[in-house]
Parts: sequence; structure tokens; C-alpha cells
Amino acid sequence: MYQLIRQHYLAQFLPLQESDITDATLTLGGQLFRARGKVNVVTGWRGLFSGEAAEAAEGEDEQTTEMALPVLERGEHCRISGSELKDRMTSPPAP
Repeated sequence: MYQLIRQHYLAQFLPLQESDITDATLTLGGQLFRARGKVNVVTGWRGLFSGEAAEAAEGEDEQTTEMALPVLERGEHCRISGSELKDRMTSPPAP
């Protein structure tokens, strides 16, 4: 219990988490591809809860999982090493 109180008390003095987000839209053979990535620059208060965040991330859907992307410039040509088609269905919004 003391650990929980200590973490939340210290968290109020730490900065917010800052991230660099990359959102790339690529066109290949008339088809549109989209890639997203996120790199944490400043961990901030979330660093105190890193163990809890790892447990929460295990339950996330693959679609919302973001990973680091290389630095891209507008108009740059890229090589695509593969693609994957996933059969999914949309779900209704939460009430």
C-alpha cells in the first residue's frame, strides 16, 4: 500500500510524457498504405508506472499498438518489404 501511495505522490511532480509521432501515408500500385509509429522522448510520470504499463499493453489490440518508425521525409521513396491483409470486423461504439 505504501508503494502505491508513494508512486502517486511522486507522479504529481514529474512532467508529462512527450512523444514524437510519425504518421506515414504511402501509395503503391494505386493502393493506399498507412503506417504509424511513436517514440517516447520524455517518459515523465509514466516512468513510475512502467511495470503496470507493460501489463496493460499486453491486453491491447494489435491495431492500436504503435512502434518506432525510421525518420521519413516528405516525398521520399521507400522500399516495402512486405504487407499483410487482416480480416477484421468493426465493433459498435461503447455506450
